[in-house]
Amino acid sequence: MQGTSWADRLELVGDDDRLVGFAGALPIRLLAERTGLRAGLPTAMARRGFDPVYDRGQVLIDLAVTQVLGGEAISDFHGVGHLGPVTGPVACTSTVWRALSEIGDLQLARLNTAVTALGGVGGRCWRSAGKGSLGCGWPGGS
Repeated sequence: MQGTSWADRLELVGDDDRLVGFAGALPIRLLAERTGLRAGLPTAMARRGFDPVYDRGQVLIDLAVTQVLGGEAISDFHGVGHLGPVTGPVACTSTVWRALSEIGDLQLARLNTAVTALGGVGGRCWRSAGKGSLGCGWPGGS
């Protein structure tokens, strides 16, 4: 399994010295990494001769996390900035707009291929979880 440097020493604590807003988004981000989605998106978004400061795949994942957190507009992307102390810098709103505008037919085809390739990951995850757990070993489900 690929290492996740920002999550290696992640712990849940009750003090306010290390409090991070929107901490519930961290498992979603981690799931994107552990299922391989995080590794596949940058390849799908790649353009010849262009090396962006912010990885476009990560920008798309962070945009999805924004929606999960209740975001309704691109400007709501600033909310994932609260995760910065844990995950590192987050792209600005204009970078999100640029990433979205860079999605053409080629990128859509690549994204479709990447997501289709991952399609079986969720099923394997659920099957491997066993009884009495909710997906990928999370307790509480049936």
